[in-house]
Amino acid sequence: MRDRNEIDVRRVDVSKKSPDMLVSAVLEKCQAEINSAGEWRAAVESIVKRNVRGYGLIVRHPEPAGAGKPSSIWFFPDVDLVAIESCFSHKERALSYFDTDDLDERFIWEHVSRFISELI
Repeated sequence: MRDRNEIDVRRVDVSKKSPDMLVSAVLEKCQAEINSAGEWRAAVESIVKRNVRGYGLIVRHPEPAGAGKPSSIWFFPDVDLVAIESCFSHKERALSYFDTDDLDERFIWEHVSRFISELI
């Protein structure tokens, strides 16, 4: 089947990832990039908080042997909102809410980048 622009619509991936799958996939990419840079060690974890599954990127300094508390950023995607909680070892937690319509790969990368820059 072709549309009016002669594009075979059967070949176009129109499936949109669920917010859970999107957050999890992007955080795994972030984890790989952080670990390959070598300045920090990152791990992705999943928890349930208030009946909403959350995905977190936990980051710690590798020297000396990851001493000290790790810092983390958590994404809790729900039906209409996504909560983002930043937990730093050296300052107060920050919790923000955003509309899930804003949730895409770039949005997640920007929040993780901002979080990493605040670790330094």
